[in-house]
Amino acid sequence: MVSRARASDVMTAAAASDRYQVLGELASGGMARVYLGRQRGPAGWQRLVAIKRMHSHDAEDPRFAAMFLDEARVLARVQHPNVVPIIDFIADDDGAAIVMDFVPGVTLSRLLSRARAAATSLPVPVVSRVLVDCLEGLHAAHTARGEDGQSLGIVHRDVSPQNILIGEDGVARVLDFGIAHMAGRMGRTGHGELKGKLSYMSPEQIQQIGIDARSDVHALAIVAWECLTGRRLFEADDEAALYAQVKARAIAPLIPSATLPQALIDVIDAALAPTAADRPASARHMAEAIEGAVMLASRREVDAAMRALCGQDIDAQSRRVASLTSAAAPINAAPDRVSFFTNAEQPTAPLPGAQGTPPRRRASVAWLAAALLVIGGGTLMIARPWSTTPRSAAPPHKVPQTPPPQVKMKPEPAPSSVILEPPHAPAAPAPVPRKPTTKAAKRVVAPAHIDECENPFTVDKDGIRVPKPQCF
Repeated sequence: MVSRARASDVMTAAAASDRYQVLGELASGGMARVYLGRQRGPAGWQRLVAIKRMHSHDAEDPRFAAMFLDEARVLARVQHPNVVPIIDFIADDDGAAIVMDFVPGVTLSRLLSRARAAATSLPVPVVSRVLVDCLEGLHAAHTARGEDGQSLGIVHRDVSPQNILIGEDGVARVLDFGIAHMAGRMGRTGHGELKGKLSYMSPEQIQQIGIDARSDVHALAIVAWECLTGRRLFEADDEAALYAQVKARAIAPLIPSATLPQALIDVIDAALAPTAADRPASARHMAEAIEGAVMLASRREVDAAMRALCGQDIDAQSRRVASLTSAAAPINAAPDRVSFFTNAEQPTAPLPGAQGTPPRRRASVAWLAAALLVIGGGTLMIARPWSTTPRSAAPPHKVPQTPPPQVKMKPEPAPSSVILEPPHAPAAPAPVPRKPTTKAAKRVVAPAHIDECENPFTVDKDGIRVPKPQCF
């Protein structure tokens, strides 16, 4: 049965934005819950995301709300493959939520716990690969800059196995920048208030005398020590005893072996130095030192080692995701009206959710119909007999309405037997065909007197009636 607080959180998470569909809870921490969500887009497009939302009781505390907003601001500035990226930040009347990539995998804390339960340790090349990935992600955060080009001075302050995620792709990623230090952050650490896990704090972080990137380097060195030994570096029954251990700095030395070279031990020992000046100058420097000390495992080898110890956890996560996605309501998001197809590439059927024919398709159909009409009209014009006189133009001379009498022509071998001009008149040049024009073509004939055309025919020597050209 879901408690009242959890039910409230789920409802507010579901109402956070119409762009996301909350499928179910994945995990719960001290400040927030993480839900599996589905980002919705046009035409049924979707992707799985992780939605991190503060607990309802913490959202009412201005300090926690400021820390949550600061985490979103930090993640917006850090873009790196070894940092879980932020996709969106949404807010409503009930609080805010951070939308991140959903990365299937397990935390380094779960991996170490499974290794201790199996009485085994992680291979040194696998540990080295995970450390280098984390150092590269931290370096990206440490060197991030704002829009003005100035350094943001980001320090994670909570580097621990719980905040390192190893994905099924064999890539380790740093997550949870909720208490990260950043210049101009809204949430300030009060005097005497420690933020982070005491077991992984640097001496300067405990003393609150100023921290920088080398504090995160120290914390990751503690993580490295625990990965190589298979046990916790500082562990006690209560917080007071734990604080005493951390302050005393009683660190057991690492023992070199056939698989653990002395060069790697030297890098970790330098990063564990109590004074920041004695540590590697940056996370990038420590990553380069590790790469020079040992051969790193491949991504496939990291994934194989993770599955060998956490195969059941990965399978359970896959079943959980499949159950949440199959039980979720189908997506009925209307597609955007903006089409990325050209007129010739428009799909024959409307997109899901579209009503009728989209405006652009209607315009395309209209243009196609007009083009067909133009092409058809041109074809008809070409098929018509060639004429120099438009149909709408009136003839220059009035033609008798009665049909002309049948003229019996005497068959001759050549058409010159037809007399078109007087016998002594020069022969007229052959007519030159002209292209049709919009203006009516004028017939050029010899001027005729009205008296001459009273009888429009002449009779030749054979008694055959010949029409007078000037009368027609």
